Amino acid sequence: MALRASIFAALAFGTAQVMGHAYVTTVWVNGKDTWDRSQVGQAATYLRQPASNSPVTDLSSPNLACNTRGSTPVSGFLSVAPGDTIEPEWWHSAARGQDPIDGSHKGPLTTWIAPYSDGIPSGDAWVQIGSEAFHTDTNQWAVTKMIANRGRNTVKVPANLAPGRYLVRFDLLALHEGQSPGGAQFYPSCAQIEVTGSGSTALPSGVAIPGFYTSSTPGVVWIYYSSSYNVERDYVAPESAGTGIWDGTAPYSTATCREVVYGLAPAGYCQSGATVPPPSTSTSSSPNNGSSSA
Repeated sequence: MALRASIFAALAFGTAQVMGHAYVTTVWVNGKDTWDRSQVGQAATYLRQPASNSPVTDLSSPNLACNTRGSTPVSGFLSVAPGDTIEPEWWHSAARGQDPIDGSHKGPLTTWIAPYSDGIPSGDAWVQIGSEAFHTDTNQWAVTKMIANRGRNTVKVPANLAPGRYLVRFDLLALHEGQSPGGAQFYPSCAQIEVTGSGSTALPSGVAIPGFYTSSTPGVVWIYYSSSYNVERDYVAPESAGTGIWDGTAPYSTATCREVVYGLAPAGYCQSGATVPPPSTSTSSSPNNGSSSA
């Protein structure tokens, strides 16, 4: 009986762990759903659906770019235009819109774009076009806000982007076990897109994934419960450029100090080639410090 109880407990724990996970199964464009499948949990034909909804934790793994199966092209392409609003919809792989990911998996949401490749783009190909961490106006982590919005967060296709095929990488970074190297949970999902229109702006050089993220990259290792700093307002999300996200209009440099990026970092913080000290912590500690139930 004791053995049977242990087996059931292990199975229950494993199920809870899986149910905490997520991936993207469709992308909304300008408020319109583009899901073209009939089965719940089955990704749209333009998404390189992972083999499971489990996270990637190895920062050197090629799966960090587009997850498992990310190097295999799919049949479809999502048609978008420069300036369009796109919204990835995160699923547990269960009922649509129901608890897209466990609420304990707090952290930032980022979006990247790279030239299309049948496999994984090589070199400094990935350019960040969306990033949000903690929203001070609503006192919500990006993941919490996404859950409240039935699994969707909002990103803009860069203005005047040249037509052609690209890969868009949607990523959720869960920090609940990120207190040590190897604990942060990345949930990347890649969509194949076709940009229409007559834009003329080519993608600038970005960063390599894997390669950009290390255990010393700000925001990857993060002790979520602390009495010495505010774990929300002092958090710095992983950023590829000092100027923040690229919107298609401003210069993009991965070695420039950012000025102010809402919800991400204080003024003067350098992500790479840093010549400015890290930001000082805020004066108040976290309102939920000491708690163990994120």
